[in-house]
Order: sequence, then C-alpha cells, then structure tokens
Amino acid sequence: MNESSKPPVVSLSQAHDVWAYIEINRGKIAPVSLEILRKAREMGDILKRRVEAIIIGNNVKQYNDFLISLGADVVHVCDHPDLENYIYDKYVAILYSIIEKYLPEIILVGATHIGRDLAPRLAQRLHTGLTANCTKLTLTDGKNKFGKNLLEMTRPALGGNVLATILCPKYRPQLATVRPGVLKTGKAVAAQQARILEIEYSEKKFPTKLKIVKVLDNIIKHVNLEDAKVVVAGGRGMGSKKNFEMLFELAELLGAEVGASRGAVFDGLIDESRQIGQTGKTVSPDLYIACGISGSLQHMAAIMDSKVILAINKDPKAPITKYADYNVIGTVETILPELIKQIKNLK
Repeated sequence: MNESSKPPVVSLSQAHDVWAYIEINRGKIAPVSLEILRKAREMGDILKRRVEAIIIGNNVKQYNDFLISLGADVVHVCDHPDLENYIYDKYVAILYSIIEKYLPEIILVGATHIGRDLAPRLAQRLHTGLTANCTKLTLTDGKNKFGKNLLEMTRPALGGNVLATILCPKYRPQLATVRPGVLKTGKAVAAQQARILEIEYSEKKFPTKLKIVKVLDNIIKHVNLEDAKVVVAGGRGMGSKKNFEMLFELAELLGAEVGASRGAVFDGLIDESRQIGQTGKTVSPDLYIACGISGSLQHMAAIMDSKVILAINKDPKAPITKYADYNVIGTVETILPELIKQIKNLK
C-alpha cells in the first residue's frame, strides 16, 4: 500500500473533542500553549465537546491542576526523566499512541521551534493535513459546501501578501500550529472536575535512535519578543548594522527586546529571529517604538495589539504615522542619540 492510499488513523465518524498540546520549554509551559488552550476551550464550548490537554516532559505533573483551572476537561500527562528534553521520535510516538486511542477531532500546537518540528511528523503518521503558522482560528458557519463547525485555519501566504483560509474536510484530526502571540491567554479560575490520564512510559515502549550528548545553553540569546513589555524595532530606514547598535543600547536602558521589520532582515541588518510581521512574530507590548519602519500592512497586522506605538521616521507621510499614537519626525541618526542621552540623564 503506498502512502497516498494509506487509510486514516482517525475517521470522520470517530473523531471528537478538541485538544491542545502543552509544550514545556526550559522547564516552563510555553506561553503559546496557554493561548491555544484558551482557544480550544472556546471551540469546545461551541462544539459541546471536551477539551483535552496533552503534556510531555519531566516533572510536569505539577501543571495538571493549573491546566484544569484554564479549562481542560482531561489532562493526558507523560512524566519521566528521559523526557526532560524534546526528542522528536519519542514525543511523536507518545502523541500518536494517545491520539490513536482517544481519536480527537482538532489538535492545536504552538508554532514554536519544537512545534514546527513535531506537528508535520505527527501529521504524516496520522495521515492528515496540517496548516502551519496560523494567525486566526474560527469555525465554519455552514454557508460553504463543507458544512458547519469545520476548523477554519487562517495563515499568511505568498510572503505575507495574502491571507489563506484552509479547511481539512476529509481527514481527522484537523491539525494546526498557531503563531505565538496572536491569541489571548486564558485566566485561571477555580479548578473544575476533570480527569487526569497518565501515559505509562518506558524506553522499550518508546525507543529512540537518538542520544543527547550535551545540552548547550545560552549559545544564542533567546529572543522573547512575544512576551516583551517594551519592544524597540528597526526597519530599512535604520540604514546600517551600526545604527542598529543604537537600538540595542536603547533596549538595554528600557529593559526591552529588539525587533525588526522584514525589510531590515532581508537587507541583512539583523538576524531573522527578531523579525516582526505576518511572516515573523506577533507582539503586543505596552510600548512599541518603531524606528525607520514604513508601516506595511504585513508589519502593522503584527503590532496592532500594542498599547502605545511610538514611530520615529523621517517621512511624515509614512503609513505608520496613521497608526502611531506618537510620531517623531526626523532621521534615526538624529533622534536616537538624543533619546538615549535623555533616558540616561533620567536614570
């Protein structure tokens, strides 16, 4: 039997419930996992289905009650010292064994480095589709030929120039990875009645051909734009890597993260890990300082949840000026040194 004729693991008639994969990163729950759990709860209420959380790692049982308080009706937990670090074949095998047994209708995964590796491997084993890097999740209203309550998965396409909405009508589970920062995080409430199902782990049951020799930390500085309270970002208008050094100095003074537009990354002024936009990261800081950023629709869509936007731009007619709460008209070479000087004086 070839791959294209392989029967689905989960049939349309069997599929039920909405699941969220809870990722553990450096001993803590990845923030995007809490975002997708809230969305799962939202959809579970509409579909009148259970919401189930899946968590794998070492010493992760401690999160059971917290996940239940965020709306999980069932928590599947696999807790073992061998699972301290993500190993793709083990994690995929564990997830597959749970899914094969309980047959979910929808599975949401965070579009992190781990999620982007895990989800396509899982989709292949389940013989289902995958929509990656989603920025919006809704349910169909029944006005299309596929019917009501299918998962509508919206993601940027063609370099972020268009948004594509994708359905998976013929296969289950409907599987999507969700970009961090685009959904809201739920708030914990009083713990509800729920089931905790422990997955028995053994090396024999879930073998691996991989071996972790050493975990190297802090080789690359972790860029946490999604959770930053202040973001200082630069665009093509920064002009050079040297000018970007001023952004890092300003960010240090403000306790901020440094971001960049797609244009600045494309020009090689800064690393891709700092890209903000529909093809990069989505942010929602208390303060967003945009330096030399023109304000394309793709960039603005990723920063519109910022509480305050301050734009520094030499062009008074730049698109970003229409969205910014405050505009400073001038070159970054003039404005940034003075701004840094004033903040140092205040400190």
